[in-house]
Amino acid sequence: MKSEKRGGALLLVERKSLADQATDILRQGILEGRFHPGERLVETWLAEHMQLSRGTIRAALRELTHEGLVRVIPYTGWEVEELSVKDAEELCVVRGALEALAARLAAENMTSEKAERLEETRTMTG
Repeated sequence: MKSEKRGGALLLVERKSLADQATDILRQGILEGRFHPGERLVETWLAEHMQLSRGTIRAALRELTHEGLVRVIPYTGWEVEELSVKDAEELCVVRGALEALAARLAAENMTSEKAERLEETRTMTG
């Protein structure tokens, strides 16, 4: 992430490939329930609605298969993976551990300058 300070405001720019951005959007859609378990994900429809190439969508869907959110059905396409209750519980445990680790690392590396930047960001968004 590249940042630049101009006129007292912090401007953050996140440099990500289109495939990474598509992956983030699709992941969020799955996690928020816009795409339901077992639902087919059609490359052409996604490409049209996201205004991206099918290759970019395919790369995003491949990444989501590695994450376990999507599965590929040979000669058919892609669909949202169905999670069992046990899978969901395990994901919650892992996410909680990762969030705790992130908070601890952030606290350990906090400086007064970083705290000021964090507060500026919080007041701009809140």
